[in-house]
Amino acid sequence: MPQTTVTSSFNRYKAQEAAGGRRVVLDEFVFASIPGLDVNALPAEDETLPDAKYIVHRQAVDRAGMVNADTVTYTITMPTTVGDFSFNWMALINRESGTPAVITYLQPQQKIKNANGVQGNVLTYSEHMRYTGASTLTGITTPVSTWQIDFTARLHGMDEATRRVAFDLYGSALFFEDAFKVTATTVAGEAEIMPGTAYLRGLRTELETQATLTYELGKEQIISIDSALTGSLTGDNRTAFTLINRVTGDYTDSLGFRHYVEPVARIAPDGTITDLRKTGAKVHTVLEGTFLEKDKNLSEIAGNGAAAQQEARKNLDLGDSATRNVGQTAGTVAAGDDNRITGAMQKEQNGADIPDKAAFRRAIGLGALAESDSIGALMKDQNGADIPDKAAFIRNVGMADTVKKADHIHAATGDVYGTEWGGWLSSYIARQIPSAPDLRGYATSEWVSRYFANKSTASLAGNGWFREASTGLIIQWGTTPGGAYPGGSGTLNVSLPITFPHSGLWALGYVAGALWYGNDDWSNSAGLVNNSTISVTLDHGWSTAWIAIGY
Repeated sequence: MPQTTVTSSFNRYKAQEAAGGRRVVLDEFVFASIPGLDVNALPAEDETLPDAKYIVHRQAVDRAGMVNADTVTYTITMPTTVGDFSFNWMALINRESGTPAVITYLQPQQKIKNANGVQGNVLTYSEHMRYTGASTLTGITTPVSTWQIDFTARLHGMDEATRRVAFDLYGSALFFEDAFKVTATTVAGEAEIMPGTAYLRGLRTELETQATLTYELGKEQIISIDSALTGSLTGDNRTAFTLINRVTGDYTDSLGFRHYVEPVARIAPDGTITDLRKTGAKVHTVLEGTFLEKDKNLSEIAGNGAAAQQEARKNLDLGDSATRNVGQTAGTVAAGDDNRITGAMQKEQNGADIPDKAAFRRAIGLGALAESDSIGALMKDQNGADIPDKAAFIRNVGMADTVKKADHIHAATGDVYGTEWGGWLSSYIARQIPSAPDLRGYATSEWVSRYFANKSTASLAGNGWFREASTGLIIQWGTTPGGAYPGGSGTLNVSLPITFPHSGLWALGYVAGALWYGNDDWSNSAGLVNNSTISVTLDHGWSTAWIAIGY
């Protein structure tokens, strides 16, 4: 086995670096082939680097990691691009000073690189250095577990990836043809299980030969397959299964193997067997027989007979015309340039393509109107615009007085004119109240809007708001308690009592109380996030009072 020694020169180097407040650096592996080396002997503590002619390879440390506070590990991997050479001596050194820290004698090792299509080899070596405060002195704090490869996990991951691919293809469970089908025999309490292949949660499970199942009579029971991928990393992993007659779900056993349980049959007390399997075909079988091939131009449907062709036309909504030839006799369909089509009236012309419109009207029984191109009726979509004499129309329908009164409302000011006022309403008020000021400027819609506007509204709560009606200005206020953020210090978003319809202008916040003199460095504050939210900062467990303005 390899013989390893920590050198005395390393101990001196380590003490020297510690005294100078510098880190211990080991950054290179050196490999040598020394003739006549006794690889079974322990290297001397005062051994140094061999003569340069014996050194066959140098390589910087690939990774360094911490095992614990007093142990660090240095690792290199020599890839297939390195070689060819052999070595029986290895050291981990400080490259700058050439100080070897640890020297190892080992049986001659061969390092071969890829060449002429022949695969080379990959060698990985690690040296563990254990001394008090190793992690601190070297500055190595990354655990080795973060970069050392766990091949066990990787291989299990490959198995799991394969299982998931099959799961995507075949679903939770799928049995091919008669695989694992349970059928009764002539012997009471016995059944046959047919051979075949099934996929249970993506795990391929196979019964190679027909098997016999013995079961208890007189009670109902569910027969299920319990399947698991078992084996070891050095052996052949394969799916093993058992038949069980109890109801259970998927589970993980004490050894960490995952078991997938799927029912295949129900056996009634009288021995009647019900098949519970989900059956289907293999993917290649489905692909070979289910899909149409474009280069065959639907000949597969024709080969299935007239019924299949009719069903295909039905599914495409083709109807009977799909099988009829073009012609002008019974049982044919008309072509697009057939004169029965080209000579027909086109609905989008709305009758404009009728050659003799008067004859057409006579033909459809319009009587005397048939001789006139103008019917003379009002059109509803004209909304009265086609009435020749609108004043006469108003008189005839008895609306003259109503229209007259409505016409005397002054559209610009809202003042009203009427015979009952003897003219304008504002003048009537002035005559009745001579001492009153001139009201003509007040009997207007503008004055009413100005002095009888909607009232302002508010929510007079601890977290409330006020809306000024004439301008739409909104003022909102509230207090966010110190306990709203874990620990009483931090920033959080707070919803406003109402959303600013147009825009928030600004928000301001400070401590909701009187601070002791000198405590003016606290961070309680507030700011707008958007029209419905502010950000509030709490400090020292104190609540923050805030105000926000917008419109």
